[in-house]
Amino acid sequence: MAKTNIDLDDKLIKEAMKLNKGKTKEEVVNEALREYILGVKNRELLDMKGKIYWDDNLNEKYK
Repeated sequence: MAKTNIDLDDKLIKEAMKLNKGKTKEEVVNEALREYILGVKNRELLDMKGKIYWDDNLNEKYK
């Protein structure tokens, strides 16, 4: 894992750490990055709606 020195907004970090009780700054930042990536990927999937044909049911496939 890469070590990086960055300036973070203290107010944002404090608020995030309050919401994620007991987590370190590193854990909060990593979680935020994961959530950000997931959000972008979900938006990309939503943008594909109506552009591709899907003839399968994931709910049935992964029971």
